[in-house]
Amino acid sequence: MLIGALGMAAVVIGIAFIGFQKAAWIVLGAIYVAIGLLYILRRAGSLKISLGPALGGLSGSRGSIALGLLFGLNIPACAAPLMFALLGMAAAGGVSGGTLSAGFISLSLFGFALSLPIVAAVLVPSARRALDWLSSLSRRLPLWTGLLLVALGLWSIGFGLFAEIKA
Repeated sequence: MLIGALGMAAVVIGIAFIGFQKAAWIVLGAIYVAIGLLYILRRAGSLKISLGPALGGLSGSRGSIALGLLFGLNIPACAAPLMFALLGMAAAGGVSGGTLSAGFISLSLFGFALSLPIVAAVLVPSARRALDWLSSLSRRLPLWTGLLLVALGLWSIGFGLFAEIKA
């Protein structure tokens, strides 16, 4: 009976997480569409207002930790299947006598690999220059930037609405 209750709890937690992630994809997709429309309508300047604490206040190690936690709360839609597979492997490893460190290490490596391009863009000067060059294109091409953001937003919304993740 206790094992059955644990199984039910695992299903409830899994369903809640999938529901939360799908809702996050829909909300973030709607934000992408809104920002894309602002670019298309040449109203992106309205995005240059400061809300809440300034990012300048997030400098130093405390700011890096805060931004890392913020970005760590969301995963890209394309990474969800791999993350679910890793979570399933960690759960199966726990059932078969695996250690907590095995689950921690596998998901930590996943998170590290997921953030590696951002780390490279920050630490490698040539990657930073390439990122700066790409960002300068966004100022010159607001229509294309807007269309890309709208397309990504619609894709994210569609993924949140229609993706079925089967166990």
